[in-house]
Amino acid sequence: MLMLEENPHTSSPLNISHSSILRVLTENQIHPYKLVSTNELAEDDFDRRILFCEQMMQMVDDNTLQIENVLFADESTFTLHGHVNRQSCRYWSRENTHWMRELHTQNPEKVNVWAGIIGENIIGPFFIDGNLNGETNLALLQNNVVPTMANLYPAEGNPQLQGNAI
Repeated sequence: MLMLEENPHTSSPLNISHSSILRVLTENQIHPYKLVSTNELAEDDFDRRILFCEQMMQMVDDNTLQIENVLFADESTFTLHGHVNRQSCRYWSRENTHWMRELHTQNPEKVNVWAGIIGENIIGPFFIDGNLNGETNLALLQNNVVPTMANLYPAEGNPQLQGNAI
């Protein structure tokens, strides 16, 4: 027990069976908590997020937002080093202290993957060479996402995709 209190990131003490460890932890009301990865936020990010939410809520109120026309997308970085595997990373404690580790994902030897969903369609996945930044995201949108969307939604029925949407 002392070993876990000194280092809550310990996976298991030596020479003790896994079932014995779990029994002792349960008896002492100590639970496993997953690591939450966070990205560094800029000072004005909060204000921009609020503004975006207010605009979206206004569109919902005005019935101008059709959810089936919203592209939901995300990207992920996979490193060859395996720096953070949140599925097997736990810390043990009586209370959830909301422990977090800030990640710096701009490391070499990695692959970045982007994918999206719109309506019933999957857009991608697309693989991004190099670091994720404004330039690579713009190239991804212009070279991959917009052409794929234009094929799914011909321009004559969708004015957002006429010409260069970006």
